[in-house]
Amino acid sequence: MLKKIAIIGDGVAGRTLARVLKEAKFDVELFGRKHHNACGIRPCGWGTSGSCIRLLARLIRYPVVLRHDYFVLLDGRRIRGDLFSIDKPKLLQALYSDVRYDEPDINNCDLLVDATGLSRSLLPLADDDKQARNYQYRVRTGMPLYPSFTLVRGGYLWTIPLGENEAHIGGGSTELPNGEIKRLVQERVQQYRGEVICGCYEPIRLSGLLAPALSHRLVGVGESVGTVVPLGGGGIHPSIEGALILAKHIVKGSLEGYTRAMRAKFGWLRRSRGIIEGLPEVSLLSLPLAYRALRYQGLRPTTGDLIYIRRKLMEANRQC
Repeated sequence: MLKKIAIIGDGVAGRTLARVLKEAKFDVELFGRKHHNACGIRPCGWGTSGSCIRLLARLIRYPVVLRHDYFVLLDGRRIRGDLFSIDKPKLLQALYSDVRYDEPDINNCDLLVDATGLSRSLLPLADDDKQARNYQYRVRTGMPLYPSFTLVRGGYLWTIPLGENEAHIGGGSTELPNGEIKRLVQERVQQYRGEVICGCYEPIRLSGLLAPALSHRLVGVGESVGTVVPLGGGGIHPSIEGALILAKHIVKGSLEGYTRAMRAKFGWLRRSRGIIEGLPEVSLLSLPLAYRALRYQGLRPTTGDLIYIRRKLMEANRQC
């Protein structure tokens, strides 16, 4: 019986899992680490979908929404959607606040959960692990703000409004060198002629789903096992859903079936990864996967939108 559980990693996945298991009367300890960013958490754009907000409403009662938008500008094209920016530090506190920052006793528990995200501190190195190098700035500006993305080779640049006069402006790529990404992001920041409040750098895993379960005593959840959408970088929603799947199996008393359930839910993430891998050609056959990825993240692209995105992806992937 899995009664005493140590969760290593205090991001969205770790805190969601801790909350659900605590409510189910499990003996849970959540271990995190201090972050030295201005916001006190790991770098993130703070954007998510309406579906994720509705899921969060079942878990927490605290308001965390900063802004609600109904479209995104993708390379200048307006695509309808149901998009939210959230106060992520407040979200993390609302999900679970009893976090320990000492070293866990990994021998004194029935189950260890690796929710450490990119580092996979407990899980072994992943085969074919794809990561994007990201830079991001928080900017205060008087210019109009809209959620927007610009495709580049192996990735994209983004602007995520955090209310009316602040935004996260960043970019990432699996193909471009660090210096080039940073230059592109800084050029984008300068376009807004605003005040830089803070900045951060950290890669993000875009591998698609990795094997979630290693053994009966060690299991992974969240970005540790690749629950990030490669086309768009959305990680909050799939990390919550993955944590709920794991919680369901822990409550049942067995991890048997967890890997199968995760593959059924998120197997498409790995298949969609090729869309942004810098391939000169983006097959028409990839459009259903692109549609699924964008819909999952709150967008409602038309067939015309998808054809436009395919053309822009091919143009970006041909860039030197």
